[in-house]
Amino acid sequence: MKNRQRRFPLSYQRFATIVKMFCHGFRLGFIFHSLVEKTSLKTAYSFFAGHGIIEVINMFFTASIGLYVTVNIFNMIKKKEFGRKSFISLGKNLFILLIIDVLLLLIAALLETYLSPLLVDKSNINHLYHH
Repeated sequence: MKNRQRRFPLSYQRFATIVKMFCHGFRLGFIFHSLVEKTSLKTAYSFFAGHGIIEVINMFFTASIGLYVTVNIFNMIKKKEFGRKSFISLGKNLFILLIIDVLLLLIAALLETYLSPLLVDKSNINHLYHH
């Protein structure tokens, strides 16, 4: 029973991350499906082609960062390593991961701003703006 109690927070974190990932995927799928219904598969794909792949990669990367921190903190607790060195090491690694995460978001934002409008198939969306 003790072993089960120790692992509960880590299991909860994994479960919460999976639920959040499912919600993001569901929302993305719903938006994509709605676009296909109102336009075409080609048009819907063109909305996501420029930046969507990087955003999905970033979504998984961000979830991984959360799990990384949780696993490391629980390992520190398990090994009773509460020293300054352990926290500094975790902080340095977390800082590097967050820099990569922000850079991925910045790249996706730039692609969404400058590349995606060029890729969007406009032949099928005019009727969306005319009621």
